[in-house]
Amino acid sequence: MKSNKTLIAVLQGIVVLLLGIFVAVFGVGATLNVYFGIVACVLGAFLVAFSLFLVLKGEVLTFAPLALGGALIGVSVGVFTNVISFAMLITILIFALMGLSGGLVLYGIYNMTKYSLFYGLGQMVIGGGILALTLVYHFNPDFAKVFWIIVGILIAVYGGLQIIFALTKKK
Repeated sequence: MKSNKTLIAVLQGIVVLLLGIFVAVFGVGATLNVYFGIVACVLGAFLVAFSLFLVLKGEVLTFAPLALGGALIGVSVGVFTNVISFAMLITILIFALMGLSGGLVLYGIYNMTKYSLFYGLGQMVIGGGILALTLVYHFNPDFAKVFWIIVGILIAVYGGLQIIFALTKKK
């Protein structure tokens, strides 16, 4: 049992390490497309195979697993033919963070005047920092590239640490 947990932890570490390397080398857009494309394809194929298994076993086939499996395979085809891009999720996240951080600055002003100077100031600083980073990320493509290289390296380091801790874990 212990070796299975170690193996799973090492495999998770390898996946995270590879994900970090891919983000650093290829950028987040291409990495997200490959990652979600593979996940959609594998999950879709599993659901279609499960539907086939139910039919061969003589069970009643419901529409959901077959339809969802087909839809996921269709999404993966769209991703791998560059018709669909999950990189848009990053753009959505950046704009959501812009709005959220602006709201946090305003909420910090409210808390600073109504409840606690230190607490409100902390919210303003955090919100302002996030707002500044998202604005620079959006308006400076060079910063965005460097940002994802740094994030990819940090993800890879975390994956490496997962592997090391899994292999050296003592009880």
